[in-house]
Amino acid sequence: MITLMTDIEHDNKPETFPLMALIGKRVTDVLSAAKYDEEYALYFGDCVVVLDDGLRIEMPYSISDEAIVAETPAHEASELAGLSVTHGGSAQYLQGRVITDLIQYPEDDPDRAFFELDNGYLFGQVMCTQPGTGYPGAVLFRSLAELEKRHGRDYTRLVHPDGPETGNK
Repeated sequence: MITLMTDIEHDNKPETFPLMALIGKRVTDVLSAAKYDEEYALYFGDCVVVLDDGLRIEMPYSISDEAIVAETPAHEASELAGLSVTHGGSAQYLQGRVITDLIQYPEDDPDRAFFELDNGYLFGQVMCTQPGTGYPGAVLFRSLAELEKRHGRDYTRLVHPDGPETGNK
């Protein structure tokens, strides 16, 4: 049984730090987990980003949030590792790549935060899907243009909010 981050009761406030501290960190893995909710007839998923210093963080929802250290239960670490994105064909695009920015779409876009990597790839998380439409979890885009084609140009960047690649803002 996989427990998602949203299922974990936080007795204490989880450990956090500024998102800007993630810039320049290397990604070693992206772990995904999904489960089916019979009540809503939907799949729900979570992603955990593993960094080169061994730190595991939850995928952020907004560039105004702080990074949250993932509280993945120890007994589920092997289950999550079995669902690792980098154990599939995406490894070459994620492993060892440096986080250069974080892009956020407006609040009404449920899949709104994406890490940009030094190779131009971007990855984020799909939190919820209907059966037959694919599973939730990590999603990878080959370029900013590919991300814009799917989600549009109305986004904000964490590192370069007024830069030339800041969408239509």
